[in-house]
Amino acid sequence: MLEPSEDRVRLGAGTLYGALDRLAGEGLVIVVKEEVVSGRHRRHHDLTTLP
Repeated sequence: MLEPSEDRVRLGAGTLYGALDRLAGEGLVIVVKEEVVSGRHRRHHDLTTLP
C-alpha cells in the first residue's frame, strides 16, 4: 500500500507531464480527454493493460 508523502515529495508540472508523455510513448497510459479550463490546457489519462 502506498503511503502519503506528507508534502515531502513535490513534482513540478514539467516533471509530471514529462513522465506522462514518456509513459504514453511506451503505451502504458493513454490520453482520454483534452480540454481547456480557465485558459489552462488539461489532459486526462488512463492506464492501459499490460500485454
